[in-house]
Amino acid sequence: MGTASETDADHQQMTLLSKLFGQLAETHEGEDRLLDRTTILFGSNMGRLNQLNS
Repeated sequence: MGTASETDADHQQMTLLSKLFGQLAETHEGEDRLLDRTTILFGSNMGRLNQLNS
């Protein structure tokens, strides 16, 4: 489990991602919601953590 600051940062990121999804769902492009026409890739910038030596 991460530190308190890492957990807070994760929470903030998820809050922002949720807000983005909500805004995309509320925005229409023609008859479709923008969310239905959007691909979002979300990942880590940590690289290949499974290959780090402990």
